[in-house]
Amino acid sequence: MELSDYAGAIRHRAAELDISARPASAEPTSPDRQHDVMLALMDLGDAEAADGNTSSASRHYQDSLDIAQRMAMTDHSNFAQWERDKATLRGRAAAIREP
Repeated sequence: MELSDYAGAIRHRAAELDISARPASAEPTSPDRQHDVMLALMDLGDAEAADGNTSSASRHYQDSLDIAQRMAMTDHSNFAQWERDKATLRGRAAAIREP
């Protein structure tokens, strides 16, 4: 895959999301499974942002942020990690909104 093959990157990231989502739906309270989905959504958002699809990227960043926010409230043993993830996601979302 070439660096400019955004469609291929998006397909690959979407497939990773599908793979991560299956076990996460079976274990909705598992921090590890939820983190996998959160990262897959963030990666998909990154690929879409690189392709210029800011609307879709923003939606995936928001979905990822929603997971991090939910898990920060319930997974207290990893609270600091979830907070770092939230800060990262907010930064990425803000970067695609800037002119």
